[in-house]
Amino acid sequence: MAPAAGGLADRERARGAGHRDALGRYGWFGRVTLPSLWLFQIGYQVLSPLIDLQIVLTLLRVGTTYFSTAIVTREWRPMPQAVEACAGIATLFVFFFLLELLGALVAYRLDRERTRSLWWLFWQRFVYRQIMYVVALQSIVRAMAGRRAGWGKLERRGNARAA
Repeated sequence: MAPAAGGLADRERARGAGHRDALGRYGWFGRVTLPSLWLFQIGYQVLSPLIDLQIVLTLLRVGTTYFSTAIVTREWRPMPQAVEACAGIATLFVFFFLLELLGALVAYRLDRERTRSLWWLFWQRFVYRQIMYVVALQSIVRAMAGRRAGWGKLERRGNARAA
């Protein structure tokens, strides 16, 4: 069952971060798996909002430069730098989206699931990722402050509806 309130979902998602005693011990898990989990699940989660912000700032800068130049010179042809910057952003976005889609398709095929729901993957990049940024940053702040997340008690009512 799904948690009924948003705050409970955050608490549910932030669990399981306290395995620092296992680092470097317990064979493969402590030496390879745990550091890679920290890198990909925590490190990249912290850097991702900065990268998204840089993309938005680049697009805004290209747009304002284009329009201010076009208004002054009365020439509405796109500048080569603007086209190049937008093309680079679009190319990387499409590349990583297709890579993510391919991985999801393989997982769906291995689980013998219907692939109809994969179209939601596109929207996940814009909505779910922003929620995960908040959860990851809250977890890091909590860990740096030395507070444990705890398991808490999630009240499950069974009233969540499927979309």
